[in-house]
Amino acid sequence: MERASGTNKTLIIQKIGSILDFVSRNGPVSSISKMSAELEIPRGTLHRLVNDLEEAQFLTRYENGYEIGWRVLSLAVHALNNRDMVEVARPFLQWLSRQTGLNTSLYVRVEECRMCVHRIEGASILRPAVKVGELLPLHAGASGRILTAWLEETQREALLRSSRGRFPEVVSTHDVAWWKKVREQGWVLSVGERDPELAALAAPLFDVSGMVVASLSVSGSTFQFSKQDPNDIAELVTECARKIRLQGR
Repeated sequence: MERASGTNKTLIIQKIGSILDFVSRNGPVSSISKMSAELEIPRGTLHRLVNDLEEAQFLTRYENGYEIGWRVLSLAVHALNNRDMVEVARPFLQWLSRQTGLNTSLYVRVEECRMCVHRIEGASILRPAVKVGELLPLHAGASGRILTAWLEETQREALLRSSRGRFPEVVSTHDVAWWKKVREQGWVLSVGERDPELAALAAPLFDVSGMVVASLSVSGSTFQFSKQDPNDIAELVTECARKIRLQGR
């Protein structure tokens, strides 16, 4: 009996793993029937597992389908904080902070938020209080823009609506042409979106498949940014992002 119970638990874990893997590769997933057919999991069983995963916040249901939930992403963030990406990025963030005198940060997306997973304080007197692990708006700020600019438009707009609902005190919108410009330029400057006295410039970190997995940013006071050419800062940030990607392969 115990052996059968253990076998059943193993099968359930395998099914859950295959569901999460399927959604992460194909999300947003709107068709349970298609997922059932591809994973060879009976539709009734799949419905129950998906509902349980949603209730436990391992999956999130949006208007256009299921996406990986914040608990999975949060676990991934904690893993990242102790492993590959942060370890590879740390010396580059330190160098970038010394070169610019600004704070340098590494952000990842957690549902409709962005989370700081590593940060180096610059030499400035004014040090914006951003803590590692803190959730910030995805719809505002340089890193939020970078983490969403390369997404498919429908997915991006759904996430930004959720972000505005979660952080209604932060007001910021852009049109389709603006997002295209960000992708072409490869970086974005944000001035006074969350705080009128602060500014930030960010660039994407891509994985080997070309997906944006993190945002590398420098931040500080608007006064600090006014003393430097944004294009010069952008050149340093994008070069660091490129080197982190190469080192991380």
